[in-house]
Amino acid sequence: MAGFITPPKTDAPAPFELALRVALVSALMTGLTYLYAKPLVQALLPALQWMIGILDDHYRIVSLSISAVGADSVVRLQVTLARILVVGGKVVMPDTRGLATVTTAIGTVIQGPLLALTATMAWPFRSCADFAIRFSLVAMLMAALWAIDTPFCLWSYLWALHRETFDPDGFSALLLWQQFLNNGGRILLGLCAGLLAARASRQFIGRRCKAITSVPRPLNIKA
Repeated sequence: MAGFITPPKTDAPAPFELALRVALVSALMTGLTYLYAKPLVQALLPALQWMIGILDDHYRIVSLSISAVGADSVVRLQVTLARILVVGGKVVMPDTRGLATVTTAIGTVIQGPLLALTATMAWPFRSCADFAIRFSLVAMLMAALWAIDTPFCLWSYLWALHRETFDPDGFSALLLWQQFLNNGGRILLGLCAGLLAARASRQFIGRRCKAITSVPRPLNIKA
């Protein structure tokens, strides 16, 4: 066990080494994104539909799919009102003939989690345990990033359609969150999540090694 978990070094990598690692990992992630982004997002659509239904049951989802817009691929959400909605004191009646459509780019869907993975993989690993723990942590953080990003952004785009028509001067925390994400917040959260996973892994291993080395050895006393 002591050979598997080794004390992490406290020194940070040299700037050139870190820049090289970031470039290599970024190139790898770019290639993987090109190959697997669409299948990955396609697999996430059922979870996305479920989360949007949990967030706001005023909408009935008509379709949720991946569509091509020019050279880009987007997640397209089409809904209709399922029940009465009140916006800014005004009542909006449901009408099955009225459809609202919002989209978000596939790149936006995976940007935060991808940056988290890039950041944590670019920071040097000190042991096999560091790799295993760090990857487990960043996987959970990537899921959390996606959960607070894509479902809320699509929901905010729907809400913005009502807000612009019925309550253009009203306050909306949901729209503020969407503006934060689209104005650099998504990048900030992704990088912070990746570095947090790397830092937490190193601290855990450091404490584990300290605990192992501090265990007193039995004394062999010969009569």
